[in-house]
Amino acid sequence: MRGVEAALRLVEGVDRGEFLSEALRRLASEKIGTPEDLSLAATLAYAVFRRKALWERLVREALTPPRRDPSPGAMRALVVGAAGLCTLRTFAPAALGNALVEYVRRISPREGALVNAVLRRIEPRGISLMERLGASGALLDQALFRGVPDWAARRFEEDFGPSGARQLVKMASIRPYTSFCLSPGESPQGWAERLGEAGLRAWPSPALSGVLRTAATPHIPSVPGFLQGALSPQTESSMRVSELALSLAGDGPVLDMCAGRGGKTAHLISRLPAGAVEAWEKSPGRCRAFRGEMARRHLVGAVIEGDALALEASRRYRLVLVDAPCSGSGTWGRHPEAKWRVTPSEVGALAALQRRLLARGASLAASGGYVLYATCSLFREENEAVVADVLARDPSVVEVPVLTGKAPWRRGRPWGFSIFPALPWVDGFYVTVLMKVSA
Repeated sequence: MRGVEAALRLVEGVDRGEFLSEALRRLASEKIGTPEDLSLAATLAYAVFRRKALWERLVREALTPPRRDPSPGAMRALVVGAAGLCTLRTFAPAALGNALVEYVRRISPREGALVNAVLRRIEPRGISLMERLGASGALLDQALFRGVPDWAARRFEEDFGPSGARQLVKMASIRPYTSFCLSPGESPQGWAERLGEAGLRAWPSPALSGVLRTAATPHIPSVPGFLQGALSPQTESSMRVSELALSLAGDGPVLDMCAGRGGKTAHLISRLPAGAVEAWEKSPGRCRAFRGEMARRHLVGAVIEGDALALEASRRYRLVLVDAPCSGSGTWGRHPEAKWRVTPSEVGALAALQRRLLARGASLAASGGYVLYATCSLFREENEAVVADVLARDPSVVEVPVLTGKAPWRRGRPWGFSIFPALPWVDGFYVTVLMKVSA
């Protein structure tokens, strides 16, 4: 069955280091199978990475003694099988099992019987285990059930207490949907109707102006208005950060130190005077994506390729945006494969980089200007601890608590504000605003 084999290819691509969204786009461009095949492949692949630790545990328990480790291809098939057998309610288990066994027989003939036997044991065990975990009040049981690495669940408990940790773990199972930011002058109601005519239910966001919510995660290039630059996918959390930046920017100049693929930068460029925004980005690939984003949205803006810690600034800035590289723990619901790649030691390494970036950003702000520090992480080590370190070392900057702490913002302890991923259009985010009080 092509959909099952396509799912295995997606999982293999992610195992090699691809992002799942990129692997999906690659698969779609190769035009392998029907749209229904691709839909099944995406459903299976996302099911795998939402609860990868749970499926791997089920496979290990179903490998009866004398136990021998399956080959990587067979293990991949078993994990896909566990995810499909335990989550897909409209797909015949026998058809899924047969497709996986046939796949394994082609790549490793001796393991076909092993995979068949293990899959037969997984389904009843998996349903029973999921029922037990779902009913448990223990944090780590809930983390396994909802797909949060156990070390991250413990970190959430340290940072937010038992109730906050349980809330974040529960939010990990919210299925994300896509929201769109409209270009200036576009009508939210008009585009909602156009998307509806194309079969995509959409409506204006009640939380932000110029934003559409959808009840889906569509193939973005096929969404009406996307290729023309009229609308752009962006989470509402990210848009709130962009709007906060605009409220501080005045007429500029603004420096985006870590522009990435250009989503927030394009939002700023589209709403500020020409030439007000300068963008830096270290990654050549993201620079290419940035330029493509500018062209798609018919905007004029250049990105300077280079390390933000080493590039020379031509001036001092009214606003420096430090949207720092981070663990992405606030976006794990949207990018589930990412949570299985991050380790506690990597969070520490990221925090060290974030401290250097924020300190550099503070050095580039004009007197009376602002530094907006943002991450899509919810770990205090990447957020409050970074801000505390920079404030302690640099007396020329002070925090400006520009947000009230009312919903959806939560006051940090003690610095900044965070948003929990409580809705399908909202990712977890953290922001702090610093003011440069002296040169």
